[in-house]
Amino acid sequence: MHIGATVEAANDATAKVSARVYTSDPYDGDLLALFTGVDIALTGGDAFSACIGAQCRPLTRGFLGLYYEAELPYAAETTYTVSLTRGGAANAPNSFVTLPIPFTILAPAPGLRVTDGDRVTIQWSPAGTDVSVWAETGCDHEDGVRSAKRQRRLAVNVSGGAMVAEVDTILAGMIFFSQARILRCDIAIEVVHDRRGTVDTALGGGAIVGRVSRKVTLDYTPRP
Repeated sequence: MHIGATVEAANDATAKVSARVYTSDPYDGDLLALFTGVDIALTGGDAFSACIGAQCRPLTRGFLGLYYEAELPYAAETTYTVSLTRGGAANAPNSFVTLPIPFTILAPAPGLRVTDGDRVTIQWSPAGTDVSVWAETGCDHEDGVRSAKRQRRLAVNVSGGAMVAEVDTILAGMIFFSQARILRCDIAIEVVHDRRGTVDTALGGGAIVGRVSRKVTLDYTPRP
């Protein structure tokens, strides 16, 4: 039995806990592998919870039933624990992780207007460690159709608190739901600071990750 869990703070107030239990380990060091592995169905004799200090919340099935979820306050450098108690099976009460300190995206400014061929400098502080940068795009077409957003990882292990992203690279390979002309797109740039935690030894493996993320959205219009 394996566990895959994230504790993510996308703002300064709350941390969202998302977890799954598997018959095999979906993680090979790449956290994109969240949809592999075979789920173990928890029953009424099982208990799945997340705690920070003495404050605990049950993990319950979230939207579409993909994850067990709970919300807790965000506290940097403080231990979050995910506990699994199974009726008639070994318990795993102590998978834990701490969250990185908060950070601020300094550039680009929200709503920055960009177009084809532009290069965008992304800066944040503090710089942090185990940093990745992502982009998510949604586009409006002339016929009224809005293309689905597509998340794209721009860089991993970014150091120094800065990188440069190319608008053309962000848009490359995006799947559009319409052939009509694009009027504009929202490009959300997300900077993520990750921290690996410790999985309970009663489990066969997996990962628990503490994550602090921040976003800024750009306004793209194509060149005439």
